[in-house]
Amino acid sequence: MCLKNCAVIILPLLAALQSAADIYRCQTEDGKWLFTDGQCNNEVGQKVKLSPLVTFKKLQPSANLSEAEHRILIDLDQRMAESRDIRSRQHKQISNQIRKNKKIMQKNCAFAERHLARIRDKRSHGYKLSEANALDHQIRDLYRMRKVNCR
Repeated sequence: MCLKNCAVIILPLLAALQSAADIYRCQTEDGKWLFTDGQCNNEVGQKVKLSPLVTFKKLQPSANLSEAEHRILIDLDQRMAESRDIRSRQHKQISNQIRKNKKIMQKNCAFAERHLARIRDKRSHGYKLSEANALDHQIRDLYRMRKVNCR
């Protein structure tokens, strides 16, 4: 049992500690680049060393890239930056809307609590029988408002 548990823990660690993976950059017949873990079928291709557990923050052009590949990387980097900016703006807009909604809910909650207290006070001091139906409807509406807005 212990050996099995140790193997479950040790095997992923050994896989993570592997020094590097062999990746090949191959060119297809239509001129596009393809990354694969096997040898290239044609003579156009090169071996690229990648170490495991590496993340890239920004795309860096390599010295052995063609001008077209370099332009593609720059274009991709610009699109990624624009996408980050758009997501950031959307996040700010959503955060602002949530903040506004919370303020509105707090105001509605305070309104409901205040009016419920007034109606309770009115009921305890007496009211006309003709007002009973209207007070019951107001109380029901205020309880709903409180349930929705007071959390």
